[in-house]
Amino acid sequence: MDFLDLIIPRYTTPLPSFARNLLITSEGMDFMMTSGRTQIRAVIRPDRFDFPPYFDPGSDAETGCEIDTDVYHNVTFDSRSRVLNFDRREFVVHIRTRYKITIDPEIQSSYGRGTTRRDRQAGNTTLRFHESQHGVMCLNYIHRNQIPDLVIRRGMPQGDIAGIVADFGLRINRYVSQMETYHINAVDCSGRAASFCRAH
Repeated sequence: MDFLDLIIPRYTTPLPSFARNLLITSEGMDFMMTSGRTQIRAVIRPDRFDFPPYFDPGSDAETGCEIDTDVYHNVTFDSRSRVLNFDRREFVVHIRTRYKITIDPEIQSSYGRGTTRRDRQAGNTTLRFHESQHGVMCLNYIHRNQIPDLVIRRGMPQGDIAGIVADFGLRINRYVSQMETYHINAVDCSGRAASFCRAH
């Protein structure tokens, strides 16, 4: 790890070409993008360095891709227990790369992206590049594949909401599982495949 990594914010995941309305905020690179027909917000957070106990055994880095689906707030109901009003926010995707504090992100990638012939020919062989591809593939997947929506409408009976939320939970969990499989296969299981790819 370079000392400058601790004092100057760096972003392993690059800004995608489909990003719109970029803002640099206290959270990181904050922008809008689409997932199919749905506008969503994405935040690429600065890289973070943590101590080894905070990582899985054998892992030197991790790039997380999480979707915040808590989009309805201040829901009110009328005297007939039907939805009267609410505030609706966008889904938010959070991307952040963490490295062990004992690791230099510029070391060579030991598997997956960074080891393919094309990567080696282009000089993209570092752990930082490998981790960047997890963020890239996550954002690409969300951009190209319509995220399931949670739809609550004015006038909807309060008793219907639990079933709608439960159904959405099943659909978003399936979507996230497919997204994780996609970027793990694309990033960890190409080139010199990681050992866990055989069981994945």
